[in-house]
Amino acid sequence: MVAKFGGFVLEKEKKMRKHFFNEEKLLDFENIETQYWLGFFYADGYIDKYSLRLFLSEKDKAHLIKFLNFVELDDCVRYDKSRNRFSSLNGCWIKLSSVKLVKELKEKGFDKNNFILNKILLFSPHFWRGVIDGDGTLCFSFCNRKSKGKIYKVGVFQLILYGFESVLNQFKLFAESLIKDIKIRIYKRKDKSYNCDNF
Repeated sequence: MVAKFGGFVLEKEKKMRKHFFNEEKLLDFENIETQYWLGFFYADGYIDKYSLRLFLSEKDKAHLIKFLNFVELDDCVRYDKSRNRFSSLNGCWIKLSSVKLVKELKEKGFDKNNFILNKILLFSPHFWRGVIDGDGTLCFSFCNRKSKGKIYKVGVFQLILYGFESVLNQFKLFAESLIKDIKIRIYKRKDKSYNCDNF
């Protein structure tokens, strides 16, 4: 930047990026790895108009490293006290600064803050695998089933997905496009800001 005062010229050095990464990797929506990582960000990431951030528990640092390798960025993981209300474990996080990337992601149909997904991502199993890795839980339980007057104990696998209602409705649309008779229930949590999808 240059500022002129009378006969003097003052130059201010432009703020330069400290880290460079391959932005095109996150813009290739046809790539299944891109779909996965965008799904993970959709669940666990933070995006503003300047940057993308990902904050995980320190025990999950290896997953952050996988993402950094994907976008061809050297290890720039930072450490902090836990920001997770459900855990006291310390966290680790990364930040990708790029106004251009955030803008182009929105233009292509990925807008986490307004729950906008283009059809490629909406109907991609790899995208939802990323979402489930970020905010999902797989559990096994027993329940009673009645058949011909007899009661049996039956083992049931359940996938529980936590998130905003808009996200869960998008997942429901995706799941029902694959399995017509699938049973999905959306429950509202007490804090009203987060819902639970169970099927």
